[in-house]
Amino acid sequence: KQHKIEQEQQNEIDNALSKSTLYQTLGCIMWILTYLTPIILIFCYISSDEFNRAGWGDRIGLIISIALLGLFIPWIKIGSLLAFLEGKITKRYKRTKNR
Repeated sequence: KQHKIEQEQQNEIDNALSKSTLYQTLGCIMWILTYLTPIILIFCYISSDEFNRAGWGDRIGLIISIALLGLFIPWIKIGSLLAFLEGKITKRYKRTKNR
């Protein structure tokens, strides 16, 4: 019974998060940045003069580094902001539920 109550509360919190425009906008920005940042940075590097002067090992190493940084930086920055917003919405939900 307790598990069912917790599941219902989580469903209501998820519903509140889906209605939050700020939360949804930041989530969308995070996904866009996660996929576009590495693509744009790798394209810029490949089209630069430095790419032509570097050896294959340096080229591959830098491309992998750019891809990993492009994936992790948006997750760390915006992901922490999303977690903060989710915590605030959860607290507000629980506070209004207890009234």
